[in-house]
Amino acid sequence: MKADAPPFPPRAAFDRVCLQLVLSIKRALEIGGVKTSEHAWRGIVPDRYPAQVDMLIDRNDGIVDLCEMKYTKDAYALSEEEWNRISRRRAALREVLPPSKAIHVVMVTAQPIVRNAWSKEVMAFVTADDLFNDCLWERRHLGGGIGLGSSGVHKRFIAQ
Repeated sequence: MKADAPPFPPRAAFDRVCLQLVLSIKRALEIGGVKTSEHAWRGIVPDRYPAQVDMLIDRNDGIVDLCEMKYTKDAYALSEEEWNRISRRRAALREVLPPSKAIHVVMVTAQPIVRNAWSKEVMAFVTADDLFNDCLWERRHLGGGIGLGSSGVHKRFIAQ
């Protein structure tokens, strides 16, 4: 390995950061006060396909947020192919969840998302700005405690 090479790819680093900042993600989604459990999920639906989800936020209010983390250096454009993969993961998850649970797809991206036909299928978007602005707000106002950051998750689009 080269001396100047990062210890792991930026995608893996971004995923790890997102998992550490789940409280910021919850505040950006405006569910900071909802009791939740968070975890990655991997499963194989019998006679179907393997499925892996970066993070599930299983909410006490009957909703499961299926969170997909995407690291890119430029604005992220959700493709039809990627949307189909997410849809298959959602279908696999649907088979193991109780029918009373709704599934919302949430994209957590390093950069703003490009508005296109596929982005309209996503329930909410959280960007790195949402995550880190929330952390800075906490540090500045609460000395690192929990606070109410501003979100703007539905406004971080790039027009196309």
